[in-house]
Amino acid sequence: MTQLEQPAGVVVKAYDFALWLLPKVEKFGRSYRFTLGDRLVTHGLDLLLVLVGTGPGATGSEFFLGVNTGRAFQRGEMAN
Repeated sequence: MTQLEQPAGVVVKAYDFALWLLPKVEKFGRSYRFTLGDRLVTHGLDLLLVLVGTGPGATGSEFFLGVNTGRAFQRGEMAN
C-alpha cells in the first residue's frame, strides 16, 4: 500500500474517537442522550466526514471551507 492509499493519522484518530464516543453516549441518561448526546455524535461524525472529504495534501483553508460549508448546510443556507 502506498502512502497516498493509507489513511492519514488524523483520520484514524477521528475514526477511533467516533467509535469510542458512540457507546459512551448510549449510556447517557434519557434527558441527556437526545440532546447533548445527539449533538456530540453529530459533531464527531461531521469532523470525520470533513477530514475524509478534504483528502490528502489539503491545506488548512480547504479544511475550514469544508467545516463552514457543513455548518451552512445545517442552518439551511445552502439550496439543494
